[in-house]
Amino acid sequence: MGMNWSLSEYSGICHSPARIGIAQVQSQSCGPFTFRTAVARPARVGALASFHGANLVNDTADSPHLLIARMKAALLIAIAQNDDARQADAKDILRAAAEKAERPMEIEVYPAQHGWCTIDAPVYDQVQAEKAWSRMLATFERYCGAVS
Repeated sequence: MGMNWSLSEYSGICHSPARIGIAQVQSQSCGPFTFRTAVARPARVGALASFHGANLVNDTADSPHLLIARMKAALLIAIAQNDDARQADAKDILRAAAEKAERPMEIEVYPAQHGWCTIDAPVYDQVQAEKAWSRMLATFERYCGAVS
């Protein structure tokens, strides 16, 4: 039944001739990079997924939440419960930015700790990791097409 996977080992399984999906796991820097990539290549990036990402809402001019208006990608944002506790308004700010930009977004706080998708992390949560994986695959399939 279990997939025994790690998002930290994952890199772009959504691909079609026109659109790709990109994912990020657990990093102050990688989360913003997925947003920046979607802005840099709006016609190419069909979806992005962020798993227990950090620093997606901040007070800089290039804060990821401000970039949503400049992308064409759908967004899947999976937030760890302890990250949500540290910045409870981030999910609302991200959601509002997506609504204003008319970008499809699925955003959820998972009942797991920061790092839950990384298989070798002490806080790895297989049930929640598999849920995140399935949501990513569904998002990529819907907005990019082929998933392999």
